[in-house]
Amino acid sequence: MPNPSDANPGIQPLRIIHVIRDGGGTAAVELTVATKLRNRGHHVTVFGPPEVRDDTTRAGFELELLEWSPQRRREPEDLTPRMIAAAVPWAQQLMPVLRAQADVMVADCTAFGALMAARITGTVSASMMPTVYVAGRQDSQAAELQDAWAAARAGINRARAELGLGTIVSVTEQIIDADVLLMLTAHAFELPKVQPPANAQYVGPQLPRGASTTFTLPEGTEPLVLVSLSTSDQSQEGVLQRIIDALRSLRVRAVVTVGPAVDLVGLRAPEHVQLERFVPHDAVLRDADLVITHAGHGTVMAAVSAGVPLVCVPMGRDQPAVASRVEHHGLGVSVDPNASEDTLRTAIERVLGDSSYRTAAEKMAAQLEPDDRVATVIESLTEA
Repeated sequence: MPNPSDANPGIQPLRIIHVIRDGGGTAAVELTVATKLRNRGHHVTVFGPPEVRDDTTRAGFELELLEWSPQRRREPEDLTPRMIAAAVPWAQQLMPVLRAQADVMVADCTAFGALMAARITGTVSASMMPTVYVAGRQDSQAAELQDAWAAARAGINRARAELGLGTIVSVTEQIIDADVLLMLTAHAFELPKVQPPANAQYVGPQLPRGASTTFTLPEGTEPLVLVSLSTSDQSQEGVLQRIIDALRSLRVRAVVTVGPAVDLVGLRAPEHVQLERFVPHDAVLRDADLVITHAGHGTVMAAVSAGVPLVCVPMGRDQPAVASRVEHHGLGVSVDPNASEDTLRTAIERVLGDSSYRTAAEKMAAQLEPDDRVATVIESLTEA
């Protein structure tokens, strides 16, 4: 798809190198930023590993391939070592591109090699964090993460030394090493105690907009519940079945999307619980009364944007941090993924029965940043 040259006559078109990675739904979110930039008349070239090719094509871009780590496992838990292993080859591939054809580089905050390349070439850069601010120290996990973060820091410093860059004292220092850290979430959704760095800018959730989809909702007038757990494998079959069992005795209509990681045949569901491989969230959210989710940032922000309350069942990654914000702002409740069917049912009944959760979600929806804020922040970098 060509870049429009006349979308915004008053804006000077920029040459933007946009670097994404595969991380449990982050590619589609970060491509939303690329799409907004393209729609404003900028020339956007997308770089990334082979795993993001399908997302890139769906967004209407051609993918420029970056050499990927020798590790081929796709679990996001392996992402940090993979990104460290790819840092030097990514930097070496991107440096001549940045020197020759870039006004700005926009990159995922864990695309370490891209951030290093921007630093070496002096390219104006923006680092994208596609979730709440989780780069700083988290007291509840500090002990168990200490060894992993120490190993990551050592790997990053080896890559930086090979490229002629100085030593960092923390992984966070590398993640935020850009002219601006784009927080792809709502500032109103953050916790008051969170203190991101001075270069952080909250630009609002970047929700992928799919093509208009017709989806037939389950018939009836009972409350409509959307159940959507992770699209990647987090061994979620057990908790998904317990959620379905918890819904069995409730007077609701439910749509359960299982994604590619779960075998539909293995799930047992009553008639009022409709199982689907995939349904665009916006096809259900406009009529939904509740979302039950693993607390993935994208799903939570989609629900909040529609003013729909939540029951969160966080299973790892950034999900506990996202769920804690849901509870803090009264947008819903959080339940342990090992919780019993009865505990899950009680949580569902609690949120459906208390209108304050929906009121809080609607209030949060009204506080989201303007849709074009991410583009204007990036444009302001070159103006400065």
